[in-house]
Amino acid sequence: MNRISMNRRKAHKAFTLIELLLVMVILAVLAGVAVPLYLGEAAKAKVKATKTTISNIKTALQAFEVQFDRMPTTEEGLMALVEAPASLPAWDHQFMEKLPVDGWNRTFDYINDGNTFTIRSFGADGIEGNEDDIDNNTP
Repeated sequence: MNRISMNRRKAHKAFTLIELLLVMVILAVLAGVAVPLYLGEAAKAKVKATKTTISNIKTALQAFEVQFDRMPTTEEGLMALVEAPASLPAWDHQFMEKLPVDGWNRTFDYINDGNTFTIRSFGADGIEGNEDDIDNNTP
């Protein structure tokens, strides 16, 4: 081979600016499609994790009720599942290893009116009373 054909071969190994821009546009379009899909799935996963955690809390509350013939009061809260409340000297073990958090890493709200109890997460926005709230009555 002569020197000119070797130089041409080397010149054809590099990408042109147009080719690089085209690849960047394709990647941007793919990211524009994939990122919203991923974010939507991540939000659904947080809701599902929160509902699962509420179910686990209900199981721990039922075990608490079996042992003490009552549910924790609103004042005792879910902490009664982790640490002994002052009102229960016979409390001898944890019902949960640690205080549970929802999918957004916030503690649950617990209310016991004496007849029924509610375990509630304030959802993604953390604001009470919105449509994104999740509780033990949410399907």
